[in-house]
Amino acid sequence: MATQKSAPGAPLQPPPVERPYAVVWAVTVAVVFGVALWVLVPWDWLPGGDLAPIDPTGGLPPEQLAHIERYASSKQWWELGQTAVPPLFLLLLGFTGIGARVVRRLPGIEGIWPLRVMLAALAVVGVAWLTRLPFAAGVEHARNVEGFVPTGWALWTRGQLGVLFGMWAVAALGALLIGLSARVMRRWWWAALSVVSGVLVVVGVWVAAQLGTSSSTLPSMPDGPLRVSLLQVADEMGVEVTDIKVVPETPAVQVLNAYVAPVSDGYDVVVFETMINRTSADEIRFVAAHELAHIEYGDGTQSAMLLGLGVAAAVSLVGAAATTRQRRRTDDGTGGAVADPTAVPWLVAVGVIAALGLVPALDAASRAVEARADVAAMETTGDPGGLVTLQRRLAVLYVDDPHPGVWTRLSSGHPSHAERIALARGWRARQQG
Repeated sequence: MATQKSAPGAPLQPPPVERPYAVVWAVTVAVVFGVALWVLVPWDWLPGGDLAPIDPTGGLPPEQLAHIERYASSKQWWELGQTAVPPLFLLLLGFTGIGARVVRRLPGIEGIWPLRVMLAALAVVGVAWLTRLPFAAGVEHARNVEGFVPTGWALWTRGQLGVLFGMWAVAALGALLIGLSARVMRRWWWAALSVVSGVLVVVGVWVAAQLGTSSSTLPSMPDGPLRVSLLQVADEMGVEVTDIKVVPETPAVQVLNAYVAPVSDGYDVVVFETMINRTSADEIRFVAAHELAHIEYGDGTQSAMLLGLGVAAAVSLVGAAATTRQRRRTDDGTGGAVADPTAVPWLVAVGVIAALGLVPALDAASRAVEARADVAAMETTGDPGGLVTLQRRLAVLYVDDPHPGVWTRLSSGHPSHAERIALARGWRARQQG
């Protein structure tokens, strides 16, 4: 049978096997991601025991629960809109052709290819961002009425512009990498891009962890029983801690938390001064032990690996979908349909679909890892009381529902306050049994 040849300048047809291979690759990477989740994540929150029955009230008094309910009611619809409306608009723009028509009408869309893609990405996410603004403003108003540390509307606006920049950076970078890969490689670009994206995420997370938690400029905690007890906790957990640092309390920095910062010869435990002033020594020891447990188990490295695999799976899904759209490639090196700026809305919409599968899986893994750190902290301190009192204190301080609805819990990277209290009670029952 004679092979049909394209005339010079005519569109070149992609190899018919490319799409099946892309789909197989996407399924394979997704399976690898799933296996990594199954093997690496401690899904059993309390090995050798069971959580106590969950008390949705968290043990809080009725008047406090009523206050929490009023605050939750004042912002729940705003939060829902802030979360759900922008993705819906991105799907609408990408899958109806409206986004492509918007992109075609942009000024200068016939200019330099990278600039065209970046402008298209800005237009698409800009529309979604505008739909988000009213809901974000409603949430901020509810926070201000409640009396949380006010940032002022000018600073809030700066924060929202930062959200826009972040959305644009992700969309533009993704579209540029996909288009560039398709233009340069012509074949198998989706496999190479998924691997490179995963590796870059792992490296980026590791670098951010090393550079983003510097403690060199913070003052050391004065000598005293608390400092000694925190160093003893670190020694029991086998983590080399060189110093205990304190983040000074200011009107803008009021946090009940602690973290562990890497230094050249080990780690520093960093405690916020607000926690020292407002909580007990037992609670501080528990939080420090919880954070040290993340170091003991290598949770930072594990999380980076899972995120890298998840991103690789998401990129593979986008690549498999793109091979369906990539029905032709031109012979002038443009990369065909996925490299066209009018494809940016569609690429973003497919990315949203991929994220809807990736983010819940990573959140579930994070909740399991946090539970393991809680258990390790209780085993080190020998007393779950610090966890129980801290969770109640946090629920009151942040006017936070101890056990919110299922959708809120599934979208969180931490167990609810009531779940963590049930974990503490289950741990105590296991020890006594």
